[in-house]
This record gives sequence, C-alpha cells and structure tokens, in this order.
Amino acid sequence: MIHGLDDASKVGWLDERGITLIRGHGRLAGERCVSVGDQRYEARSAVVVAVGSAAAVPPIQGLADARPWTSHEVTTAREIPTGLIVLGGGVGRR
Repeated sequence: MIHGLDDASKVGWLDERGITLIRGHGRLAGERCVSVGDQRYEARSAVVVAVGSAAAVPPIQGLADARPWTSHEVTTAREIPTGLIVLGGGVGRR
C-alpha cells in the first residue's frame, strides 16, 4: 500500500471504504479492542494489526561491511546492479 515509501496517497482509499487508519504504538487490549497511546478503540468485527517489518541480516563475517541490500534497497533502487547474489529470499521462522 505504499508508493515511494509513502502511504499518504492511500488514506483517501481507506476513508472511502469506511476504514479508520490509526498510527502510533498500540497494543491489543481485549477482544476487538486496541489501545494506542491513551486512546482505546473498539472494532465492530475485526482488528488488523499491521506491524511492519525489518530485514534480518545474518551474522556472516564481512556481510554487513559489504552493504547488503534488504527489501528496502531492492524496492527503491534506481539502477540494476552489475552483479547480484540472493541469500535467503523466503520467510524466516523462529
């Protein structure tokens, strides 16, 4: 739902469908209930928690020094590199 790492252009789409976008640090506070800051929100049917993600760079000696690309660099690149190695590329499990 982003373009150029900015999702502001999608807020109108959400509004048109009656979807409330709440930004902030939140926590589930009960069934169909979320607290964000000092506000409490209750949903009629469901709550969607979109927490985002961060890439995990494996602890391989020298890898961090090589400035590896994560999904952020891949999706914002303006040029194709002359060489590329894909390490992983799947969903991690813990």
